[in-house]
Parts: sequence; C-alpha cells; structure tokens
Amino acid sequence: RRALTLAPNLPEAHVAMAQVYRFKDHDFKAARDEAQRALQLRPNDADAFLKLSWMESHLGHFDAAARAGERAAALDPNDSFTAFSLALTRDMVGDYPGAQQALMRALAIDPQNAEAYASLSRLKLRTTGDIDAATRVLDSMPTGTPPNLSVSDQRISLLLYRRDFSAARTLAATLAGQFGVNALHTAMLHGNVEWLAGKEAQARPFYLAVVDLLGKPSLDVTAYDLTSLGLAYARLGRADDAVKANSAAMAMFR
Repeated sequence: RRALTLAPNLPEAHVAMAQVYRFKDHDFKAARDEAQRALQLRPNDADAFLKLSWMESHLGHFDAAARAGERAAALDPNDSFTAFSLALTRDMVGDYPGAQQALMRALAIDPQNAEAYASLSRLKLRTTGDIDAATRVLDSMPTGTPPNLSVSDQRISLLLYRRDFSAARTLAATLAGQFGVNALHTAMLHGNVEWLAGKEAQARPFYLAVVDLLGKPSLDVTAYDLTSLGLAYARLGRADDAVKANSAAMAMFR
C-alpha cells in the first residue's frame, strides 16, 4: 500500500497489491482489479496476466481465467510455472487434452516440476480411471526431484482407491515430519484415511481437532479451510454446522 501511495502508476506495485488482497484479505475481486490495473499500465505483463488468471479462477470465472492464462503463457513461454498454471485453467474449463499438453510443456521446461507430475497423475486418473497409469506418472519422476506435498497427497489418494489403508496410513504419518505440514492438513488427512477405512471411531478425534482449529472466528481462514471444516462437521454428524461452514466458503467467491 505504501508503494502504491508513492508510485500509483507502478505496475509491479499493483501486482504485489493483488497478492496482498488475495492472501491477506481474501478479497478476490479487489485482487482482480489490481491485476487489471497493472495491465492497463503495462498491457504485456505476463505476471499480471498470471495473477489475473488466478483471481478469475477464484471468482469462478473459469473462461476468463483460461483466457488470461493463455495470454500469460504466450508472453512467457519458457516458464514452467506459467505453463503449469495454464494447465490448471484449461482443466477447469474441461479442456483435458489442452491441460495435458500444458503439463507436458511445463515438464519439458523443468523435468523436476513435482507439482506438474501430481497434476498429471490426477488428470490421468480423472480421464481414464486407471489407478496404475496414474501411479506410473508419479513413479516416472526423475531422481533428484524434490519431495513434494502434492505428490505425497496424490500417492495417498491412489492408495485409498486401491483400499490399501495400511500403506495410506503409514505414508500419512510421515508427512508432518517431512514437510512441516500444518496441524489442519495432518488432522484432515488422518481423519479421511480412517473414515474411508470404515473406522469412524478412529477418525472422530481427528475431525474434532479440525473443529478445534477452525471452529473459532478468524480473519485468516480460507475457503479451503472452511470446506475442510464443513466436511469434518458432516462426518461428526453436525449437519447444520456443515452447511454453515460450506456456505461461508461459497460466500468468499462472490
């Protein structure tokens, strides 16, 4: 905000302010406006188009998100993260071949882009239903690829689809120590593993932990947090609270 006061026509300041609105205030409309203002000042700013794509996505405007993502990728064709982001927006509009193409482009630029492998595995599973093929995507990561939470989460999901609950439970137990995963993610992950294994009593303490972490008013809560809270409430049998939490999550995107 101070930078904008001093230099209101600086595109970088508006891009930075978009991130402040996104992460601190969770005001996606204001964040989108800042990205658009940056583009008014610098029409070929790839980073501003990338941020605009994210904000349109957060607001549920997936066609607009895809258009902005295409523009960002065209302006910065050699950035792996931009190609990866384009894949996500193509996925949202149902362009699965285009999403796969963008993911392969991201991996051609950076063969150790673990997030791209995780997304490619999810896409493979969703479009083919082939658990083995989705697993092979993760197994194809080259040696030296940094450990990644999204990859580990996807491996757990694939183990759950195989109903290998013991292996899923073991892998889930390693995540907190490996990635410094926050307590919310850990509790939801363990709760979901136990619930899907049919062990509702063992899942209950984990879901109660989620409620303890998120059941109090907070300025920092995200829509993802609220959907997690809604699921925890639902699996604890608290239907009214589940509806309230999910309604609050939906309100963040309006």
